[in-house]
Amino acid sequence: MFIELKLYRRIRAALVISVLAACVSQAGASQRPRGEATRPPSSDAAAAAGSPQDALAAVRAVESRDERINLLQKFLVNYRGSAQEAEGREMLMRELALRGEQRLREGDPQKASEDFKTIFRVTSGDITDRVFDQYIFPLPVAMNAFGYRTEAVALMRSFEARFAKEPARLVQIGFFYVQVEAPVEAVRILERSVELAPGDHRAHNSLGAAYLINLRLDDAEQEFTKAAELDAADEYANLNLANMLRAHGDYARAAALYSKQIAVKSDDADAHGGLAISLLALGRDEEAERELSRASRLGPQNYRFFTQLAYYYAAHRKPQQARVAIEQAAAIEPRFAWAFITKANIDAIDGKYGDGLSTLIMAQQLGTFPTLNFELSKILMLLDGYDQALDVLSKAIAVTEDGEFEARLGGVMRARSPRLDLLLERERQAALFFNEPLTTTMQYRLAESLFRFDHYQKAALAARAKKGTPQRDVPKTSKAPGARSRPTRTPAAPPATTGDSESQAGARARRVQEKAAPEAPLSAGSDAGVAGVPEMIRAITEFTSLDDGRQAFRMVWVAHRLAENGLALDAAIELALRAISVADPATEPGGSMRDAPLLDREGRKAVFLGRAEDALGWALFKKGDTRGALLHLSRSVDIYPINNERKGALWHLGVATEEAGDERRALDFYIASYDPSSPAWAGRRVQIEALYKKLTGTLNGLDDRLKGR
Repeated sequence: MFIELKLYRRIRAALVISVLAACVSQAGASQRPRGEATRPPSSDAAAAAGSPQDALAAVRAVESRDERINLLQKFLVNYRGSAQEAEGREMLMRELALRGEQRLREGDPQKASEDFKTIFRVTSGDITDRVFDQYIFPLPVAMNAFGYRTEAVALMRSFEARFAKEPARLVQIGFFYVQVEAPVEAVRILERSVELAPGDHRAHNSLGAAYLINLRLDDAEQEFTKAAELDAADEYANLNLANMLRAHGDYARAAALYSKQIAVKSDDADAHGGLAISLLALGRDEEAERELSRASRLGPQNYRFFTQLAYYYAAHRKPQQARVAIEQAAAIEPRFAWAFITKANIDAIDGKYGDGLSTLIMAQQLGTFPTLNFELSKILMLLDGYDQALDVLSKAIAVTEDGEFEARLGGVMRARSPRLDLLLERERQAALFFNEPLTTTMQYRLAESLFRFDHYQKAALAARAKKGTPQRDVPKTSKAPGARSRPTRTPAAPPATTGDSESQAGARARRVQEKAAPEAPLSAGSDAGVAGVPEMIRAITEFTSLDDGRQAFRMVWVAHRLAENGLALDAAIELALRAISVADPATEPGGSMRDAPLLDREGRKAVFLGRAEDALGWALFKKGDTRGALLHLSRSVDIYPINNERKGALWHLGVATEEAGDERRALDFYIASYDPSSPAWAGRRVQIEALYKKLTGTLNGLDDRLKGR
């Protein structure tokens, strides 16, 4: 995220390795050659040594580290104030560091922490820079390097009190917290360091870094500005401030500061990279190319820069250049979540929705933050996977009672907004320093309306259940096949299609021509007064009318959802009818059936109409119109290709047929719908067995019929 972070990464391993290697070297050099005695000295001999020099020599000759530690602890008690006390103290710290490191390797962070805390207690008086750098600071760093982040933070926190009035040490401790992404601790410590040393540019710069990982972007910018004011030649402040300006879209000022940073540090790869992107955004392509070359030469392993460059190209719809850059980033660091997000968007621009989906599914293992969930839900929506999109989105973002969106950004900031783009932008700005999203305004609005529809539908169902009027699963209508039913508007059967226009493969679905008169508002019918329903209808209206050429597919999905829940059935019926009326233009482009992209024109239309007729028929059934339900459910079964979806329509037809009184035919439909892989099948089998036994007096032969369906 910052140059300071890169510097920290470089020194982190060096610090840990150096202190442990020094410990091993010094401990090994101090031991007596084994060939000089037939048996090692005992701890009793060491304890019996007279002078401090002899006592330390005897300790060095003991083979057991645990015994050496015990003896050294006794030595500090017995020879307090001697000239050798400091030497014995440092020997003990080395031995404890070595034992703690071994315990980390053995997977015992608790015991390692005990050793490391003992080292801290062993230090006396003022801790020198050498002791702090060799024996104190590397300990939590080592613990984190072994994968024990929580324990590392707790260990460093236990050290804090001793340095409460030392701003330089607090800056180091605070930046450790920044590195291990402990944002609350980082801000707490670094704010204290700024209070103690308001004129220290390093304290302000580090506090800015802490604010940034807390997503407090304005505060971060203020601290970076202060650091630059205190020291114009600060190695990092100009770069960090330039990044903040670029994150807000101020490319001109960002370019000026990147140039200033390069004047201070000519080989700063991040500054050259940031300048290159800023120049591209300003349209100064020739200058940008020179800076791109320098950035790549100076930072060939800078995966963040290559990810940012790919993001810029993707945002400007240049997928070819974007793909080259993102492949470079992935080759360097295959675990950077934002690289996966960028690649998935490049795939979507190229129409490779399946590749984008696979990329984002893999990315879920790399982190948990709302933008990552949103990006996966977005690609699922592009594939018409609205149920799955809702499942993913709801894990990171919630809809409040007043219809706003709320999330814990970056795991540190609770935020809410009436718009998803405004809610999520901080994560992108802090990670990649871009103001422009890869998501279009249309995609954000679709996600918002989908999420609100789901929220208010659940609220309406809960309100209706509380009122004691649950949905009506089996209407109490006459079972006579010819019983009178409530009339409904029924379109004529759609004409058969001839030919196909696969030359439009991958093309955008054709928009439906505007009608002479606007469509009537959707009606919730008898559910209009249920709490949450008016808001739900508004969300449905937006979701199904936003003009991206795929309105018809969303109409069918919403109609299914409403019909299954028996809610706002008038709206479900109207949406299904609207979808059926535009089946031809909706399914004309090749690939328009995105969850079945290989279907030809006839197959696409058959699946689309099968779904729409099923939704219409089921909504009519739930509303009590059994005759209309039978008509449209029969059409669905007749139109559908032979697939698992058709089995769902067969089940619905069976239910409606049984309700109409034709139980033997209903049983045939039930058996034809047999699908043991369906999650609902266990309950459905119970219903089949009851009807089968009613008609035959036994269950004998049922399994044979199911197997031979």
